[in-house]
Amino acid sequence: MKRLALAVLMVVALVGGAGCGSSPASKSTSLSESEPTSLLITWSSDGNPLVPVCNGATLNCKKDITVLDQSTGAAVTVPITSSSYTAPNPSDSYAVRINGFDGQGNSISSQYETVPIK
Repeated sequence: MKRLALAVLMVVALVGGAGCGSSPASKSTSLSESEPTSLLITWSSDGNPLVPVCNGATLNCKKDITVLDQSTGAAVTVPITSSSYTAPNPSDSYAVRINGFDGQGNSISSQYETVPIK
């Protein structure tokens, strides 16, 4: 009898703890209904169509693209031939810039351009 009462109390406690969805605060949303877990940043051009890709060169060429998470300060470099980057923090703000070399072989970079969020 004691075991039966204990089992009944455990079931009541489990059912009571589950909330049965009667209160909005107890409802949970699935991952697909919540905010996205990443942000796809795309571009159609690097903005420098007349500048050649470096491909090992270090004079007058474009080398790669830096994507900066302006919220955390973290920067990621992607190949100049890329047309997109999947950012891991969709609520952060991002900016991109082009990196390369000038006519004397010095590293140069464009100014960061903020990524507009729709």
